Amino acid sequence: MEAKGVSSKGLSALLSRDWHRLFVISLLSLFLELFVIRWLATEIRIFAYFKNMALMSAFLGLSLGFLWCNSKRDLFKHTPLILLYLSGILVSALVLGFTHMSFVAASNSVMMFGNFEDFAGIQIFYVSIVLLGIYALSVLLFIGLGQETGRLFQSFKPLTAYSINVAGGLAGILLFSYLSFFCTDPGVWLIIAGLMFMYLGRKLIPACIIIFGIFYMVYLGPFVAKEAYKPDFITTVWSPYYRIDVRESRISDGEFKGQSVGQDMFINYDSFQTMVDDRPSSLTRFSKQIADELSEFHLRPFICYGKPAKNVLIMGAGSGSDVAAALRAGAEHIDAVEIDQSIYKIGKDLHPEKPYDSPKVSVHIMDARTFLKNTKQKYDVIVFAFLDSHTAFSSLSSLRTDNYIFTKESIQEASALLSPTGILCVSFINKPDWLWDKHCAIAKAATGELPLGFYKENKLPSAFLLSGPGVKGKTYKDFPKISFFPREASVRSDITPSEDDWPFLFLPRRELPMTYVWPIFLIIFVGFLPLYNEIRKTDDAAIDSLMFCLGMGFMLLEVRSMSELSLLFGSTWLVNSVIIATVMLFILLSNYIASKLSTRWTPVLTMILLAVLVLSAFVKASSLAAFGPVGGSVLGCLVFLLPLIFSSAIFSLMFKTSKTVNRSLAFNLVGGLVGVCLEYLSMVFGIKALTYIAITIYLVVLYLTKKAVARSVVGS
Repeated sequence: MEAKGVSSKGLSALLSRDWHRLFVISLLSLFLELFVIRWLATEIRIFAYFKNMALMSAFLGLSLGFLWCNSKRDLFKHTPLILLYLSGILVSALVLGFTHMSFVAASNSVMMFGNFEDFAGIQIFYVSIVLLGIYALSVLLFIGLGQETGRLFQSFKPLTAYSINVAGGLAGILLFSYLSFFCTDPGVWLIIAGLMFMYLGRKLIPACIIIFGIFYMVYLGPFVAKEAYKPDFITTVWSPYYRIDVRESRISDGEFKGQSVGQDMFINYDSFQTMVDDRPSSLTRFSKQIADELSEFHLRPFICYGKPAKNVLIMGAGSGSDVAAALRAGAEHIDAVEIDQSIYKIGKDLHPEKPYDSPKVSVHIMDARTFLKNTKQKYDVIVFAFLDSHTAFSSLSSLRTDNYIFTKESIQEASALLSPTGILCVSFINKPDWLWDKHCAIAKAATGELPLGFYKENKLPSAFLLSGPGVKGKTYKDFPKISFFPREASVRSDITPSEDDWPFLFLPRRELPMTYVWPIFLIIFVGFLPLYNEIRKTDDAAIDSLMFCLGMGFMLLEVRSMSELSLLFGSTWLVNSVIIATVMLFILLSNYIASKLSTRWTPVLTMILLAVLVLSAFVKASSLAAFGPVGGSVLGCLVFLLPLIFSSAIFSLMFKTSKTVNRSLAFNLVGGLVGVCLEYLSMVFGIKALTYIAITIYLVVLYLTKKAVARSVVGS
């Protein structure tokens, strides 16, 4: 057995219950990580735009747990109680006033959807304290998990333990993805977490977690929704992206106050869409002014086109109001693209006009950019509907779900699909006002010409821009009169148009706003306080530094691959899950490779990694589409995922000879935490800059690996 690299102690551990326990606790850790990221983003809205804060709390908690795994205090026994307490806060967040709190101080620096600016300035201190408290609670949740994982690692050889840990994490990702596919709510997640805690030996508190989960499904969830939306509440759906609430939509004032016009849809407690019954027979009960305003809102692009369109493309079709308008305008065929299956289903079931039942409508549940790249159809009217993003695309990234839709390249791809008389209409909520200049700048960069713009001052100011061959040479006088007023399209020198390498629609220019700097600084400063003493205790600063750099570099590579591959495969939750699961499989493959090689290979693998990174810096994900759907996908995976295999193999080679396994894991996770923070630099320098930062980090890794190998040769 010794000849095959497995000691009698290692074999005994493998055959014991320890490996089951390590697998389950690793599964639970990843499951709770996704659980916390998802639920926090829903109930406390600021976390929807700072999703990586929850990820950072998991990294910090696990790393502290690894460092304290030999402590006499059993921190894991408190973990179920902390989960129960955190769940109670999240359920009560709306009542406590946490849902829409923020420290956003000025809308001229960043755009976030919701009521955030109402809290700016006067409550920054209060919000920071609450934010830190919830962050600390999340850290505490993962400390116990890290401590128990670290203790179980000591029963195995390093690579064996790490492989079980990664396999458990992969199972956690697959389990949560499976639950997301079936649109389960936090009550189900709590029940499953409680069952896993029971398996791990805890009984009373896990039983309370299970009861709380059942209580949430049966009573608490519906109660919170009914309190938020009062008697008009209809239903709640937890899609893989959002919490979606539907209520009856009523006129708020005037002589027709209280009359129903359809249904309102809310995303994570923010108003999103209204399914209005705009059929002429339904509108006869209102005055002509109200009837015209209701019917015109979604008809605008088709009124401007001036005749029935043969082919229409609607990007972000949502619950179907734009589709219904196209049908009323006489469109012959409509391609409706919507990323969220749940929103489509709600529209199909509840929209008064039943637009998705029409044989003229083809529904495509996919990312809009993916559709643009693969369709060959020409369209008379292309509508970019109100695609306001309510969440970040991934916990690894500050990108939002719709960021790659509103870029120069996206508008160029859409414009290429227009017929000789076609028009492209970009609709958006113009809040803050610099978004007008931002969208105008994107249109100018994409087409070379300024669009024609229309604007209406409402409770939420609305605007739309027209471009394309059907608009060329025309003035506002050439279009029918509508309630939206003409507004001159303008391009300001201080507004930067979005592009695929800098797809930040919610930022006016290349900068890192204080809105992001403040919480990052606060969390890193507070987070590193408990780490300070541990860092000083090091017996081998070179190895600690190497593990730190490997964690930092790997996280940057994962963020980069997530961003680039979303351009190839779409910014969907499924793509996100598949990429993360693939990365976990690559780590398992790297562990196998590392088991066959000696540490002397680490400098060689690092140099190969650096060469691949330099080559990938010259590759644009969008350009790979020229190789076809299959060829482009294969090349994209090779270019952007191959570096992760080498990075994982380098870590595994150094990890298998580590004399302080838990310390190595801790420093690797802390490095990952810093890597998550470095991702924010893309707001200034662009996505490609992450590659150059990663190259710099791996040059340091090359120096440290050469030093470590030379020392091991001298030692032997």
